[in-house]
Amino acid sequence: MSRGRIDEARRVLAKYHGEGDENHPLVELELAEMTSSVETEGSDKRWWDYRELFNTRAARHRMLLALSIGLFGQLDLPPTCKPCSEMYMISAD
Repeated sequence: MSRGRIDEARRVLAKYHGEGDENHPLVELELAEMTSSVETEGSDKRWWDYRELFNTRAARHRMLLALSIGLFGQLDLPPTCKPCSEMYMISAD
């Protein structure tokens, strides 16, 4: 769709959703939805568009959580970390 291959998209939709009829109402509806989506979003053309990761508060929160998990997963804390041991009352004996 985004590459201008609308006729090919119509044939595929007709084959799988329209019982072979390219003028089937379901094919027309799906084609209109796909065209509208490509026109309004257009993010399929820009692989570097990261706005979806930060455009809402919930998305920013999820991104912060994912980055935090990744960051703390990379930390190599020794098993005998003194503050951790005292906090959980673990002795080295």
